[in-house]
Amino acid sequence: MSEVDEESKQISYTVVCDENGNVKLDCPAIGKQFAAEEISAQVLRKLVHDSSKFLNDKVTKAVVTVPAYFNDSQRTTTKDAVPASPC
Repeated sequence: MSEVDEESKQISYTVVCDENGNVKLDCPAIGKQFAAEEISAQVLRKLVHDSSKFLNDKVTKAVVTVPAYFNDSQRTTTKDAVPASPC
């Protein structure tokens, strides 16, 4: 978790490690911890919903890119989030 120690001081939620050492965001209001890909999937779902509403048509395809500076783990997490947020 040393990668996110400095950044975690700047946010209002708690960053924790699960039993496998994966970083999770703790949301005590609903008693749940979220993985990065779960957060990404929620963002993608919202984008699909808002786009469909704006276009007045169902969005069925999208191109999702990642910044060049993402490491392999971040790219994989982003890829994992896409199927979790079906159009």
